[in-house]
Amino acid sequence: MSIFKKNGIKILSQPKPQECGGTTATLDTKAPKEITSTDMTLFNVSSALPYRGHEEQELGFVSAYAARTCGGTFLFFEKGDIPRKHGKKERGWALVKENVMPALCELVRECNIAKNNGFHSKTHGLPENFGGDIDIRYGSGERISISNNQSSVLSYDTGSKIAQLFTAAMNGEKIPLPDVSSLLSIVFEEKRENGGFTNANLTFNEDGTATNKKTCRYDDPHIYESTKPVESETVE
Repeated sequence: MSIFKKNGIKILSQPKPQECGGTTATLDTKAPKEITSTDMTLFNVSSALPYRGHEEQELGFVSAYAARTCGGTFLFFEKGDIPRKHGKKERGWALVKENVMPALCELVRECNIAKNNGFHSKTHGLPENFGGDIDIRYGSGERISISNNQSSVLSYDTGSKIAQLFTAAMNGEKIPLPDVSSLLSIVFEEKRENGGFTNANLTFNEDGTATNKKTCRYDDPHIYESTKPVESETVE
């Protein structure tokens, strides 16, 4: 049962004050359950897949990322067996010539991924994410945003279709990735609806290490700044 609604956000459950553990669950009642746009700009989905009992099961986890770039689509795909954390994993990335977004738009509609749009659930104290996250964005401003760290956010069939689509796309004609040996820095910027933000600048050093400078603000007016070293193994 919902507790209250504010700005379209319905709180479905939350721990009592000073209670350890528990689940915080919310629903954005304004989030669309059907997407009309066909101009997808970002596909970012990761999820453990439901266990199918005694049925033969090759997939236990999928993570798929696609973004349009100049002249192609950048893809990242990872899949794993069971269990997710310690099982065998395969991953790869590629810049392909094909525009994969129209096929992903069709997959989202066919699998009705938006049906739980706006639902977010976090069970506190779990040792790992047993569920997943969905972040799909469109040029129209429409968005599919779902998360649950306890239960799968994709059906097994949907996960399988994503795996098939990405495997086929990554075997298509590729565009050579830029040489990163001359890369000097990576800049990250995120703006949040409540006025919060994160700005980070990762600068590479001559010895193979890096320095990460970050400025961020959350729900309070205070601005936090940090400068941290990054080991060469992480940079690589």
